[in-house]
Amino acid sequence: MLLNKSIFLPLVVITPVLLYLIFPYLRNKEFIVRAVLTVLISFLILTPWAIRNTRVANRFVPVQTLTGYIFWYDFMLDKNRNLYFSMGKFDKSTTAVGFITLNNGELYYPYNLNARDDAAYDKEMINKAFQWIVKQPHKFVLKVVDNLFAFWYFVETPKKMIITAMFSLAFILFALRGTLLYFSQGFKLEPVFFLILIALIDLIYSPVIGVFRHSLLAFPILSLLAGPAVYSIVSRKKGG
Repeated sequence: MLLNKSIFLPLVVITPVLLYLIFPYLRNKEFIVRAVLTVLISFLILTPWAIRNTRVANRFVPVQTLTGYIFWYDFMLDKNRNLYFSMGKFDKSTTAVGFITLNNGELYYPYNLNARDDAAYDKEMINKAFQWIVKQPHKFVLKVVDNLFAFWYFVETPKKMIITAMFSLAFILFALRGTLLYFSQGFKLEPVFFLILIALIDLIYSPVIGVFRHSLLAFPILSLLAGPAVYSIVSRKKGG
């Protein structure tokens, strides 16, 4: 996961802390040693990339670039999504022209430049994003809320979005039903931990972008919560 989505490094660090706080029986030396080793190994996995990035960009780039670019590209995706939905053109692609206009009037598109300029331009857009957030915090909140939902359905065309939204909704409902079944046998900490983990995965993407392919990482965890609901349905059918 870290090699493909280095953005999850904070989650790898936060998860052992959550486990330690939620589950009292894990508060022992063995768990602490494993948790520390997990975090250290995670940093070691990304260290070669951090060294490489710093060398080619001539600046410290710990895990990834393009965060600033994706922050602004998200607005173009939203604009196209809303336009095609309003026009009823469900087979139109929501991917947009990828160029972002910089302060100096230049058009920036990632990978068209060498690594050093790529990192420099992305840094400029991150600074621009922070300035925008400070000036319009309410719009940033709306952006986050929008992405929290788009995370579960946003794909290439409005027609596909309807399908992914229905799929995610069904999965989430099964997971919620399963969670209630867990709690019907008494309060349990495991479902709480899984719910927190899913919320964190969604939240990590929300300030920048929310698309369905990112939510695929949450579905294995949702499956664990949905299990009791599926089992109850299968059991009733077998009993009938």
